[in-house]
Amino acid sequence: METSQGKRILYEARCLLALLPMIYVLTLMWWIPEGAKYVPGLTLFSLLFYPLLGGRFEREKELLDKQRPLLFGLWGVVLTGGLVYALKGSSWSELRAFLAAALYLTVFRGVRVPRMSLLAVLVISAIGFAVHGYYQYSHGVFRVHGFINPIPYATAVGALSLVCLALAVFGRVPAWQRVVFTLASLATAVTVMMTRTRGVIIPFIIIVCGVFAVHYLLTHRGKVSRSLVVSLLLVSGLAAFAGSMMEGRIQQTMNEYESIVDGNYGGSIGVRLQLWLSAQHLVADAPVIGHGSDYREALEQLYEEGKIEVGLYRFGANHFHNQYVDALVKKGVLGLVALLLLLLATVRLAWASPSGDWRRYGGLVITLMFATAALTDVPLVHAETIFLFLTLTIAIGAVADRKERGDRSGVITPS
Repeated sequence: METSQGKRILYEARCLLALLPMIYVLTLMWWIPEGAKYVPGLTLFSLLFYPLLGGRFEREKELLDKQRPLLFGLWGVVLTGGLVYALKGSSWSELRAFLAAALYLTVFRGVRVPRMSLLAVLVISAIGFAVHGYYQYSHGVFRVHGFINPIPYATAVGALSLVCLALAVFGRVPAWQRVVFTLASLATAVTVMMTRTRGVIIPFIIIVCGVFAVHYLLTHRGKVSRSLVVSLLLVSGLAAFAGSMMEGRIQQTMNEYESIVDGNYGGSIGVRLQLWLSAQHLVADAPVIGHGSDYREALEQLYEEGKIEVGLYRFGANHFHNQYVDALVKKGVLGLVALLLLLLATVRLAWASPSGDWRRYGGLVITLMFATAALTDVPLVHAETIFLFLTLTIAIGAVADRKERGDRSGVITPS
């Protein structure tokens, strides 16, 4: 009896150790300042001590095949980033985040994630984001942001909200769980609105509409139903709330547009346009592997040649407010191709799940959220959002459905 109990305790310890980085990324990382810098250490701790506790990997060939493109995509980003880092210099925190994720997936490839463990962590994560957001908002913070910039924060919360929505809409779960994930999605959606981030809120609402539209087409095939009415009410309410929260930002957008028409590019949108236009000159000078961290000197050269305005020169941008332009300028064609292949790999992993399965749509909405937010920001440059993007993608792609064998075995087998 004691031997059996000891084996069970050891088994639970192995499970916790294997899932530790994922749990941390979705919860505690967002609740403490500079939480992302502890993720690589936790990942290394998990990878080193898991075998020491006698953990065995129960790999599934089907899952291995599904994850292979993502694994190649991750290592492609790591190798490209490492090359640019060695030759031109670049962000170490970004490279370290991708490297930690690549190492984790390499070791735990083909291993199923326990279904109930992931669902529980998603709920806790949603509660954490909602409580933190409401706390900041109630204390007069105009744009809720956690401990990072509001834009990547909104992207992260939006992705989690969409995953909870996919679970509530497509998941084969009991009614009470459907209610829980619906509430989790609504609570985090409100948090997204509290960030007042234009480049995230607009695509977020569009993706929400897309989720309901796909569900309607799959289940009702053109017939009016109660779920359709509820969906329309939810989307309408969300859009109305977003409009009230964004009223000042909408006016700001109109003012900036009028300034641009008058030739003044000093506003937020104007600066972005200048950055994107300056990229054509920068890319022409270093098309293959980009400028790396030398892009500032390249911008200064453009200013001296009169190709950019003094406002942009003095702005001192840390990035180009567009993930694809930023990758092309800093890492060249190699970096942009690596980024696009990684995004395509995440889509392929999600699409490998059965039609109508929440894992397919949960994976797709994550990539859609990040890919669209990347049009006006760089979510895959910030370590926090890199970790969340890859953690959600890997976990959802590896989670077992109720009827699948992996749901019984989890990530390891007791010995």
